[in-house]
Amino acid sequence: MDSGKRITLTPFKFKDGVVDHIKVNKKRRNRGYAFEYDQIQKLIGLHWDARRLGGSSTGLPDVVATHHEKNANILYSCEFKSGFTNNLYVPYDQVIRTIRIAEMFRAYEKRYVVLAFKFSDPKRKYPFYWFFGFDMNGGYIDTINKPIDEAFQWIRCSVKGNLVIKNEKGEALLPHTVKSQALPFPSHFLL
Repeated sequence: MDSGKRITLTPFKFKDGVVDHIKVNKKRRNRGYAFEYDQIQKLIGLHWDARRLGGSSTGLPDVVATHHEKNANILYSCEFKSGFTNNLYVPYDQVIRTIRIAEMFRAYEKRYVVLAFKFSDPKRKYPFYWFFGFDMNGGYIDTINKPIDEAFQWIRCSVKGNLVIKNEKGEALLPHTVKSQALPFPSHFLL
């Protein structure tokens, strides 16, 4: 039944019928920036210090946030993903660079590697958000903090909030320290 023609589906249609991949990529990046910006503004409004670091183009995590009120001494090293699919992926190198930044700031009592996901869909009225925190002092961080010769390929989050890690042995559900639908994490998780 294969006619030999390859069909590519794209949500963008242009006047001349040609897909402008530069515009498509720019639109995708802007969606990610908007998600990061919204979370930064929310954290700043809650008396956190939060900054966007530039992400993959700089070899740094997307966002770093700190909280010092009431001797909280908390650090979040965050990687953000957003999209219109039912699964979003974080590659190994992006997870590791986020861990490396959290490792640098040992002076913070509570350090978390945060994987943040936003699932948008024109059919849904509101997007789904999932935030996963890996305590740098907890045991689960060892599941993802592997040297390159033992590296996983990616971590996948589903729209239902399931976190899966893919390595050479296959796929497995990934345990995590904190799971939430908003940042910052509820305070009872951070005690």
